[in-house]
Amino acid sequence: MKKHKLIFYLIAALLVYSCIGDDDIDNTPKLGLLKSVEGYFNGEIDQITEISYDENYRLTSLKQLQGNFATLTYDVTYLEEEVTSIMMAYHWHPQHTDTTIVIDYDITYQNNEITLSDQNSENKKVFQVTDGYVDSYKVYYGDNNDHVNESVFKRDQHNNIDSISYYATNLIDTHLLVWKYRYSNFDTSTKLNSAYNPVFNYAYSMYEPFIGAVLNLKISNETPLTSTPINVSYPGSVTAEMVTDENGLLKKFYYEYFGSPTNDLYLELDYY
Repeated sequence: MKKHKLIFYLIAALLVYSCIGDDDIDNTPKLGLLKSVEGYFNGEIDQITEISYDENYRLTSLKQLQGNFATLTYDVTYLEEEVTSIMMAYHWHPQHTDTTIVIDYDITYQNNEITLSDQNSENKKVFQVTDGYVDSYKVYYGDNNDHVNESVFKRDQHNNIDSISYYATNLIDTHLLVWKYRYSNFDTSTKLNSAYNPVFNYAYSMYEPFIGAVLNLKISNETPLTSTPINVSYPGSVTAEMVTDENGLLKKFYYEYFGSPTNDLYLELDYY
């Protein structure tokens, strides 16, 4: 369950499409811009995500405190309007292992392809996009990049997500379907970026949402509230319930995980 909670908060931390975190800018709640997200489990706070932007409202840093055991950060560098590099650091706190893993990615753009290249290895990540929507996401790793994991995104004529299929290729199997999720119950009223909706269960390995946020990528035009596994053994579906205030801002996001009570997992969002 701990792994599932971690994935849930990673996916959900950036629910709102446009955010800001600069003290010199008019910080009025009427802007509806996300400041932070607190994740709760069984009534206790479990995750905190803080987001910072520059004077041009571009994401420059994202920091997530994961309970009392680790901190995940993303630091972003731009050249004009394009992201040129991302530094990801994962630090385990001293009471655990006191270890930090740092990965620096260089970003290149070619036609409809965005490539993140690890500065210290041959590993890379590749997005194929159409009009800002993700069509596929590939992760290359291993000797000579002979292992490839690929997520394929299918949408309808309105660009609403229909399914995500996750495939693996290694020395034994070629394009092996690992799992598939179908999406339904679309919401049109709340302004969310559905790429960070927690009903994209297990999506952190299928599509890294924090990197997607920095690159301003999209998954679905409208927000799906239900995710149903097609070829895995987990029963039932993942559903979400949104609570908004009088300005239409999302204040709470309840998350039902395969039949668990909705009050077990929820987010509270704070805005400028």
